[in-house]
Amino acid sequence: MSDAPRPMLPRPPLWPSGQWSRLLGLFAVAVAATVISFALVSHIAHPLLPGGAPAPAIRLQDSAGLRHDVLAEAAGHPVVLEFFETTCTVCQHEVGPMCDAQRRHPDIPFFGLDAAREKAATVEGFRHDQGSGCTGWPLLLDPNSNVLRSYSVTVVPTVYLLDARGRVAYTGTGEAGVSGLGQAIAQVEAHG
Repeated sequence: MSDAPRPMLPRPPLWPSGQWSRLLGLFAVAVAATVISFALVSHIAHPLLPGGAPAPAIRLQDSAGLRHDVLAEAAGHPVVLEFFETTCTVCQHEVGPMCDAQRRHPDIPFFGLDAAREKAATVEGFRHDQGSGCTGWPLLLDPNSNVLRSYSVTVVPTVYLLDARGRVAYTGTGEAGVSGLGQAIAQVEAHG
């Protein structure tokens, strides 16, 4: 055995010839797929119903087991709809402001619509746990999300105010949607 130093073998390249072009090709495919996916989702997600549009019918059971036909129950009065989820932090924070709006406008029917297909017991628990149970209005269950889709709801909370003729008078999302509700109700009441 000799003590002669062993010749150093060249290291193989990190990306052998041709690998860079394959990597760039995969990257281009991933970018294209992302852009196409975003375009499809953007096309599918509809904006909220426009002002003046007729409100779709809502015939659902509430968390206490009672059936409701919202537009028939409103019968010539404005009506407030709030789409919510029990696990939504913003929805939880907005219970108090919704209760305040309902106290200021007791003649206007309020309806909550569960947007998460939750069980009746979960929705009833939300009623009692949030806002010290101030939500005395029906909390409707939408087990197939049919109403959710018909109102183009993609985020919660989403608030709709329907006028006395059953047309969309106001829409809003998040905290701003709830905080704008009082002014919208005042405008609807002022204009009949």
